[in-house]
Amino acid sequence: MKFKREVKALLAAADYDGLLELAGPHGGKTGNILISLAGDLDEVTRWRAIKGLGLVTARLYEKDPELARRVLRQLIWNLNDESGGIGWGMPEAFGEILACQPGLVGEYASLLECYLAGGETALEPEGLQAGVVWALGRVREWPAAMRERIVPRLVGLLGHPHPALRGLAVWSLGELLAREALPLLPDLPDDERMISLMDDGECVRRSLRELIQETRRKLSIPSERG
Repeated sequence: MKFKREVKALLAAADYDGLLELAGPHGGKTGNILISLAGDLDEVTRWRAIKGLGLVTARLYEKDPELARRVLRQLIWNLNDESGGIGWGMPEAFGEILACQPGLVGEYASLLECYLAGGETALEPEGLQAGVVWALGRVREWPAAMRERIVPRLVGLLGHPHPALRGLAVWSLGELLAREALPLLPDLPDDERMISLMDDGECVRRSLRELIQETRRKLSIPSERG
């Protein structure tokens, strides 16, 4: 419990350097605590735990790739029906790890893709699916063949009745610089309901209207990633 309180204190201070220092001799233990906090009810704690888990797992991979794989396997187990849990925060943590450590993308990106609606192991309920949508946008550097499959499916979610799924699909398409979505954005209905997400490493709340405006700007400006 003392170790967990120490991790939570570092997250409360957004002290990721301190978190990495703590994880140095206790990487696996730190990772397990961050996994548990990735499903925390407090939004700030949850998103900071997700960010911290990405950083810690990336550092683990540099020292011992198998330890990093164990973290991902734990996330996968938590998303399995046999785990007995729901898996809140696990898709987001999955995406954050792949974003922080591209060396794992080749091994695990296809599984993350399969969690998306229409995939072989699509996640339910809609809250988990929203996490998958955010994770897909967070990875960004997808193999070309996967990107060609993912983007149309994200575009298809722009008309979804669930506000978080719509909003996060808008955000992810912007992160992926999917300019084919640009003509569809003006037709989306205004929605002032707030959506929690991590953007540029910070926990933020945005309305669908704000997300549409931000994504239109991203897709209208040439970028080196485009």
